[in-house]
Amino acid sequence: MELFRIRSLYNAEISILNPKGRNQSLYPLAAAAILRLAALPFISTAKPALMEYGVIARNLLSGLGYSFTWLHTNGSTVILPTAYMPPGQVFIQYFFLSLFGDTTAGMLSLYIFQIVQACLAIYLIGRITDLLFQSKKITITTLWLAAIYPPFIYVTMTFGVTSSALLLNAFLLYIGIRFSRALRTGEEYKKFALLFGVGCGLLLLFRGEAPVIVASSLVLLLYINRKFFRRSFTSICIAALVAAAILAPWTIRNYLAFDRFVAISTNGGFNFWRGNNAITTGSPWSESGGPIWSTDEIWAQIEPHLDRHEDYDKINSEIHQREAMKWIRENPGSAALLSLKKALILWTIDTRSIMGGTFAYISIYIVTLASLLAGIYMIRKKKIWSASPDAKAGFSLMILWCLVMTLTCMVFFPLPRFQVLLVGIYFPVIGFAISELIGKFLQRSRQA
Repeated sequence: MELFRIRSLYNAEISILNPKGRNQSLYPLAAAAILRLAALPFISTAKPALMEYGVIARNLLSGLGYSFTWLHTNGSTVILPTAYMPPGQVFIQYFFLSLFGDTTAGMLSLYIFQIVQACLAIYLIGRITDLLFQSKKITITTLWLAAIYPPFIYVTMTFGVTSSALLLNAFLLYIGIRFSRALRTGEEYKKFALLFGVGCGLLLLFRGEAPVIVASSLVLLLYINRKFFRRSFTSICIAALVAAAILAPWTIRNYLAFDRFVAISTNGGFNFWRGNNAITTGSPWSESGGPIWSTDEIWAQIEPHLDRHEDYDKINSEIHQREAMKWIRENPGSAALLSLKKALILWTIDTRSIMGGTFAYISIYIVTLASLLAGIYMIRKKKIWSASPDAKAGFSLMILWCLVMTLTCMVFFPLPRFQVLLVGIYFPVIGFAISELIGKFLQRSRQA
């Protein structure tokens, strides 16, 4: 019976999951929503669950503007204007808390929204898979895998930026492939230039490292379609202008607030220190599993500035960056090895992470990585890279984004959510590998 169920998934005429010929993509999407709703009793609705985004959102609700609440050593607080976090996720939380109140109902409404985000991301992963492999069987397999993939379910249950970033990554990759096709064929290239620009602009509002991803993606698309240089160059310039226009109000706000240019966020120096100091091992977590948040010596330099009505974000970032650069200059060999270790942690296991160090996560990730390697081997063997221009553009963007994220983590630090975002980028390759393995298993079972 179980073998029949598996076979039915691979049979275009007989399908238990689609008995009346309906769109098969609806079933994994429904399963994704049900699984995440079933996880509702396990989510945290406590105020700290919203993290830094929630602190700023609540200050907005209190009429204090886009500001962050800092804590003195003596327990007193200071609320100061900030650009510490990009605004995208903050305003999502602000919207739901203002609409439903800073209550359990507000948290639950935000969770339902993140379930919708997850379903949209899974749908787009399916569309990307179809563009790359042009196979309904592979697409349906990938959709089911994405729907039940435990790390994707887990990040939906957290109230950080990961759910939004997964969706934006999937949207941008899908539109990027379609944009490349439009540049090549000359059909609807203006439409996809605008859509790609919108995707880039939204990503800039959510992720501090987005400028590198956006700029490198635009250059790559121009290179891929260099035979149509005039059309490609004009369209990519349009996309870049649209992205800049979406980001501009936030950047202008930062200039008015701080009298200096802050494109997206002010946490760069601090995050640079978190990944480059004497106490880190490559992981952003300490031996006890807690985050590495500065040192007493650095805090002694920073704390006096909290009450001086200065640009505290700038001071905080500059002092941490200065200390990080000092350590790198004094320990160049250790800094170089640390960068390589951070790349290794990103692509393997961080045993100090509360989530990433669990047996369950390690087991799942080993299977994930093995499936990725198997998928890469099969893609090369079947020459799928060169099978279609869509596949070439899609795989090129995947490789570029994986490289950019790896280099970003080598400069700063890796987090489990970065790994989950990385998996979200190459998940179609995993779906392809597992689909092929299931197909081979069924073929051998029939022969037996």
